[in-house]
Amino acid sequence: MSLRLSYFFSAIALGILYLSLTATKISNFDFWWHLKTGEWILEHRTFPTTDLFSLESVRGVWHNGHGLFQLAIASIHSLFGIQALTLFQMLWGGLLFYGIFRNSERNVLCFPLFLVAFLCLSRRFMLRPELFTFGFILIYVLILSRPKKQTVLCLPLLQIIMTNTHSAFLLGPVILFLKSLASYFTKEKKEALSPRFYFSVLGLTLLACTISPFGIEGLWFPITLIPKVFGHSDIYKSTILEFAPPQWLGADWIYLIYFLVLGIFLISWIRERNIFAALVVLFFAVLAEQATRNFNLLLFASLPLIVRSPFFLKLAERIRVPLKLGIAISIGALALQYSFLFASDILYHQQNRLQRFGLGFNDCVFSKTLPGFLKKIHGDVRLFNSMSLGGYLIYHAPHLKVFFDGRLEAYSETHYLTYLKMISDLDFFIEESEKRGINLVVLNHSIHEGAELMPLKGIPGWNLTYLDAFVVVFAKNDLIKENLWMSEFDLQNSYDRMKLEVQEKDPVEQELENAVFHLAIEEMGLNLNSAVKWAHGDGL
Repeated sequence: MSLRLSYFFSAIALGILYLSLTATKISNFDFWWHLKTGEWILEHRTFPTTDLFSLESVRGVWHNGHGLFQLAIASIHSLFGIQALTLFQMLWGGLLFYGIFRNSERNVLCFPLFLVAFLCLSRRFMLRPELFTFGFILIYVLILSRPKKQTVLCLPLLQIIMTNTHSAFLLGPVILFLKSLASYFTKEKKEALSPRFYFSVLGLTLLACTISPFGIEGLWFPITLIPKVFGHSDIYKSTILEFAPPQWLGADWIYLIYFLVLGIFLISWIRERNIFAALVVLFFAVLAEQATRNFNLLLFASLPLIVRSPFFLKLAERIRVPLKLGIAISIGALALQYSFLFASDILYHQQNRLQRFGLGFNDCVFSKTLPGFLKKIHGDVRLFNSMSLGGYLIYHAPHLKVFFDGRLEAYSETHYLTYLKMISDLDFFIEESEKRGINLVVLNHSIHEGAELMPLKGIPGWNLTYLDAFVVVFAKNDLIKENLWMSEFDLQNSYDRMKLEVQEKDPVEQELENAVFHLAIEEMGLNLNSAVKWAHGDGL
C-alpha cells in the first residue's frame, strides 16, 4: 500500500469512527428541561428569568444562561423532529474538528492525535449547552494564536452570543486575559498588537457579558459556580459524577494518554516562549483535573494549539516513510475496530453507560408509558421526584411542579442537601413530606435511585400506583380518592406491558430491564402473584 493510499484509508476510518461515536440517541436527563425551556422561549418570544418548573426553587431569579442553545434545539425539534437533534450534534462536532484540521500542520501525527481526541470525546459527548462552548473556545484560541487586529475586534460580538448560550461564558474573556498577559512576554517580533490593545478588547468582552437578560448580575453569577468545580469537599463533587475528578487509571484512562501527550507539547511551548499556548493549556488542564465534565473544554482549547505547533511539524518530519505507513494503517485499523464497538453498543454495555448508537430518543433510558399515566392525575399534587427524572417530568408532565432537577443554578445548596437526605432516609422523608404536603412520589429505580424509599408501599397512607421497567410511583390515600382510576392499577399488567416494550430490543437490553424491574419488586417486598392484591390496597 502506498503512503498516500494509507493516509486516505486512515482518514476515512477516523471519519467513520467520528460518526459512530457521535450518532448517539438522546440519553442525558437534563436535555428535557432545556427543550421545554426552548419551547417556552419560542412561544413567549423572550427568555425566562424566573423559575417555571418547580415549587421548591428558592431563588427569586433563575439565572438561565442557556437561552440561545435552548432556542436552537427547540427550533430544530419543532421543524424536523427529535432525530434531527442527533444529526445536529454530529454536524456541529464535525464542523469543529474540520476547523481544527483545516488550521493544522497536516502530517501523519494527526492520525493518532485525532484518534485519541475522538476517544476522549466519546466519554462525554451529548446535546448540552457545552457543545456550543466548545466552538466558542475553539474560535477564541484560533484567533488569538495568530492574531490580527480585525479578527480580535470581532471577539466582543462573539462574546454576546456566548454569554447567552452557556453559563460558562466567562471562559472566553479568560482566554483573552491569558493572551493579554502573554503579550507582555512574547519574543515574537511579528506580534504587532500591544498589551494595551488586548486589555482594551478584554474590557469590551466583559462589557459584552452584561448583554443578557440578567445584566451585570448575570456577569457575576458564573463566579458563584466556581466552588462546585474547585471545592474538593463540596457536596456536588461528592454526589454528582460529572463534577468528580477523572479516574485516570480507571474508566478515564484515555484522558491520561491525552494528558501525557499534552505534557510533551507544553514543554516545547515553554522552550519556544509560546506563553499564550502554555497558559491556556495549564488553565484548562486544571479545570479538567478538577471535574470530568471539563475535559472536553481542555480538548478543544489544546487541539488547535497542538496541530499548529512547529514542534508538531518537526516531529513528523523526523519519521521515516515505512514508519509513517505503519502509523497510518495501524490507526486506521484501530479506528475501524472502535467504530464497530460504538455502532454495536458493545462498548456502552461493557462500561455501563447510557449512550446508545442511533438517532433520536433513547427508549432504553426513559419510560414510554409514564407520561400518559401522570397526565391523568389532577387535584392538588405535591410531588417528590428523583433528580434524574426532573427534566423528563418537566417536559412530559408540565402540569406537575418538580421537587428537584438538574438545574443546580435554580436551587440552593440547602435544598439539595434536603433532597439527598429525603431520598436516602425513609424516616426523614416521612417527616419532611408531612411538612411539605407531599402526596406523590416518582422514583427512577432503573438506576437504583431512591431505593431506600421503596418500603413506602408498607407505610400506612401510601400506595403503590405505578411500576414499569424504569419508574415506580407511590401516592397518598387522599390523592387516590381524588383520582379513583388510579386504584385500578394492575401490577401484573404492568409487568406484561414491560415485556412487550422490550421484546423488540436486543437480548442484553431485555436482560437489563427485566433485572432492574425484578430488583424493584424485591426492594418493595412484592411478588407478582400478590401484586394485584397489593395495588388495590388489600395489602394495607
